[in-house]
This record gives sequence, structure tokens and C-alpha cells, in this order.
Amino acid sequence: MELMIFIIVGVFTGLSAGLLGVGGGIVSVPAMIFLLPHFDVPPQQIMQIAIATSLALIIPTSMMSAYSHYRRGALVWPYIVRMLPGLLIGAAVGAYIVSGLEQEFLQTIFAMLLMSLALYMLLGKPVTHDSADPHPGFWVFSSTASLIGLLSSLMGVGGGTMTVPFLVSKGLPLSKAIGSSAFCGLPIALSASLTFIVLENGSSMRESVSLIYHPAFMGILIGVMVFTPLGVRLAHELNTVLLKKLFVVFLIFVSVKLLLL
Repeated sequence: MELMIFIIVGVFTGLSAGLLGVGGGIVSVPAMIFLLPHFDVPPQQIMQIAIATSLALIIPTSMMSAYSHYRRGALVWPYIVRMLPGLLIGAAVGAYIVSGLEQEFLQTIFAMLLMSLALYMLLGKPVTHDSADPHPGFWVFSSTASLIGLLSSLMGVGGGTMTVPFLVSKGLPLSKAIGSSAFCGLPIALSASLTFIVLENGSSMRESVSLIYHPAFMGILIGVMVFTPLGVRLAHELNTVLLKKLFVVFLIFVSVKLLLL
């Protein structure tokens, strides 16, 4: 029964990712926050477990997505390489912050970041590009990547909502920005997950893996793998502009509810 519930979460996560192009963690983390208290998860660890599980889910999904984009020649390595150090450092710092914060404070931070992201999705103007620069500035990319890694780790997401607009603003076509962003989710997830393992109460690696809630991990992964392709197909048949606005309203509602808990 528990696995089935999280498969349903994975279905909605995959559909939203395919339909709207949003990161799965935006859906799965709030879902786990509301569901985990019903499965005997320690209340003081719900946020950490939800974020760590979401980041662990990004590893296999990002690998599959990045490989698909790689086969289509959509990975722009000069940009990825310049972002890589910042992504790794920022994600590790974010995981360190998450591991040390109290449940209530971390939930408030997550809710505020979720609302900010929702408002950006609703009100932000599309970023355009003129021409791609094969030699982007290292420090600009590293500092921005550090911030993206930090915020992604705090929210349990792959950072695509932030990475894609940044890469487009630096000259990449949208298709290659999406492909490169898909790869960038992998170092974020790996760095944050390894940091959780090392820092979890100073415990051994075997004990710290408990931060990943396995029924949620398996159930959501199944739903995402099966229903993301369906979401992509539906994106070509439905009015995604209206759906995206409704989804943003839903995210704002969730963030307000989290602030009031």
C-alpha cells in the first residue's frame, strides 16, 4: 500500500515534468512532506528525508535524461565544465545547511523558495539569446553555478528552472540549454547526496543511508520513469500555458500551507 501511494506521487511528478518541463522535486518534496508523517518517520527528520530522497531520485533520472540529450548532441561541454565546480561546491554547502537546520526553520525556507520559484514561473519573462559564446567567463559561471547548486540542494531539485534561463541568457539555444541543464542536475544530486552521507550526525555510511526513504524512492522512480514520456506526448496536444498557470497556483497554495503548518 505504501509503495503504491508513492507510485501515484511518481505519476504526478512524471506527468508534470513531461507536460510543463519542471523539475520533479518541486512535486515530490512537498508530497513527501505531507505523506511521511503517516509512515512513522521521525517528525524532526521529515524535511531532511524528503530533500535527501528527492536528490537521490535525481541521480538516475538525470543520467537517463542527460544521455538522451547527449545522443542528440545537446550537451555543450564548455558551459558544463565551467559550471561544474560551482555546482559541486554549492550543492555540498546546501546539503550541509540542510543537515544542520531545525525541521520548522528548514520547512519555512523551503516554502519561501517554492513560492519564489512559483512566482518566477508565473511572472518571469522568457530569456532570449543572440549568439552562443564558445568561451564563457569562468568566474561568472562558477559563482552562478554555486548559487544554483546551493538553492537546488536546499529544495531537493535538479536546478533546471534556474539553470536553463541562465544558459539561454549566456547564448545557448533553448534545446541545448535544456540538454546541458539535464546533465547539470547530476553533479548537484551526487554532491549533495554524498554530503548527506558524510554529515548525517557523524554516523557511519550504513546508518546515514536511512535519510533516503526507500519506499518513496522506489515508488516515485517507477511512476516518473513510466509517466514522464506520456507527459511529453501530452505537451504537444494540450494547452500547456493554462496548465502551467494552474500548476503555479497549486505551488503557491502548497507553499502557503507549509508556512502555516
